[in-house]
Amino acid sequence: MLIYCMRHGIAEERDHERWPDDGERPLTEEGAKKTRRAARGLKALGLSPDLVLTSPLARARATAAIVAATLNLPEEAVQETDALIPEAAETGIIGRISTESNDAEIFLVGHEPMLSHLVSRLLTGNRNAVSIEMRKSALLCLETRELPVSGRATLSFFLKPSMLRTLGES
Repeated sequence: MLIYCMRHGIAEERDHERWPDDGERPLTEEGAKKTRRAARGLKALGLSPDLVLTSPLARARATAAIVAATLNLPEEAVQETDALIPEAAETGIIGRISTESNDAEIFLVGHEPMLSHLVSRLLTGNRNAVSIEMRKSALLCLETRELPVSGRATLSFFLKPSMLRTLGES
């Protein structure tokens, strides 16, 4: 199983007057543009996930939609899950991932610090054992042959957003 983890793109600043519900805070115009460029890098890498799981928050949904469109994925390949909201325990998404087949490619779009805790748990079994900074639109890939995946994954690659954008330009 390949598990791709991507943090959402650059979002608008918190503003309780414009977005009383922070979950509706969108990507900025520049954030959407940079995310599209990063998604072209995903395409250059030849990514073809079977499933895209995304947080239901607007900025993550928009990021997932950009990724899915760029990779020409069918609409039904993208699913929202509360297991990827910022305050969710990583064990929820691990449980969801564990229902997929061993040869699946799963693409997750979420938030910090949840994604860092998830990656640490998948690599070591402990949510705080590894310190990882997931920048906005960064991509990390984990691989595992055993389900459930907690503590059994290996890091395949970790690309900064600027690296993805450069890949997309080539």
